[in-house]
Amino acid sequence: MREKLRYALIGCGRIAPNHIAAYLNNAEDLDLCAVCDPVSERMEAVLRPLPEQDRARVRRYTDHRELLAKEAPQLCAVATESGLHAQVGLDVLRAGSNVIIEKPLALSLADARALIAEADARGLKLCACHQNRFNKSIQKIRSAVEEKRFGRMLHGTVHVRWNRGEEYYRQAPWRGLSLEDSFQRIQTRLFDLTEDAPLTLHFAIMADTLKHGLEQQIEQFLTEHPATKLVVIDTLQRVRSAGDDSNLYANDYQDVGLLKQLADRHHIAILLIHHLRKLHDDDPMNMISGSTGLSGAADSTFVLQKSSRLANIASLHCTGRDIPDRTLKLEFGEEDHVWKLLEDSKTCSTTSKISTLQLTKPLSELLRADPEYLGSPSALSAKIGPDGTLGITPKKVTRLVRESVAALRENGILADT
Repeated sequence: MREKLRYALIGCGRIAPNHIAAYLNNAEDLDLCAVCDPVSERMEAVLRPLPEQDRARVRRYTDHRELLAKEAPQLCAVATESGLHAQVGLDVLRAGSNVIIEKPLALSLADARALIAEADARGLKLCACHQNRFNKSIQKIRSAVEEKRFGRMLHGTVHVRWNRGEEYYRQAPWRGLSLEDSFQRIQTRLFDLTEDAPLTLHFAIMADTLKHGLEQQIEQFLTEHPATKLVVIDTLQRVRSAGDDSNLYANDYQDVGLLKQLADRHHIAILLIHHLRKLHDDDPMNMISGSTGLSGAADSTFVLQKSSRLANIASLHCTGRDIPDRTLKLEFGEEDHVWKLLEDSKTCSTTSKISTLQLTKPLSELLRADPEYLGSPSALSAKIGPDGTLGITPKKVTRLVRESVAALRENGILADT
């Protein structure tokens, strides 16, 4: 009796049941030891055709590298979303396992060649799923060509009249995300900014949706890149599933709340790009598409407004739990593609001017006597307002100095807090 190959399935999406069927048809040669997917429900669903006792002994993993380390499979099928095929395939080969990868083998020729080189170097089998080669019609054509029934062939053209309907793209949430931004488009935009992008900058054009794998994908990325400080999701709507319209506020609050919990847990910032309503409102925050649950769950909200699509001048309205409400007037640079600050409502307001003027005079008098004054907020507040008439407390003097650094500099006072 031949020893069975230890077999693992990585990725339990739409095509995974076909791999389970193939396993059942070859159960005398294969031992399904484990499956892997970021969503546990998908693993359970794909294992349902197995007898109960077989299901019980198949281990489940959400991290394919953990599976490879603990199970040491001899053959893996990679049925993840297309953008992960190359990296997961390389991980499988480096773990010493043969691998079958769903089409496409990779999204670039360089990645495909890297897979081939890795398999050759380790003496392992690398196979891409092109099952349509075995269709009866294709096999008949191949036989006819080999039998030279068409004579000497000099040229051939093939038209495949297949169509993917809308339902196909709705079956898996990652499909179609590249329709908005491809790697080529991202690279073109990046070159507009710099030709020397840092190695710590990463892009992804496909992802699962919230509550269906996105959180686990971000967690996985953070495990691989622990120095990450900022994650940008463009756009929020792309990673949201269809919700219950009966309680829009609750759905909005829950979705943003899930990402906030993730950000708090890992001490990172998550920036969500979202759309505005086309109808104008006196309060820019009311122009955010959706309910107030979005801004209610977020730490801070920023609304960028331009007078027209082609305008280079814009206003950035800012509000949040830990920042003062303010509006920044910005100008977009055509050459360097950078927004430049023209005006800040916080420093231009009457209140701020009065506060700065109140602070500048006593500080000037203090610095005449001691040009390089160094002291605590308590000592400074006692120096510039000893009689208490200005109402400058240690906390207030700290806030005033921080808010007035630019204005103080204009008056010849350099402040370091």
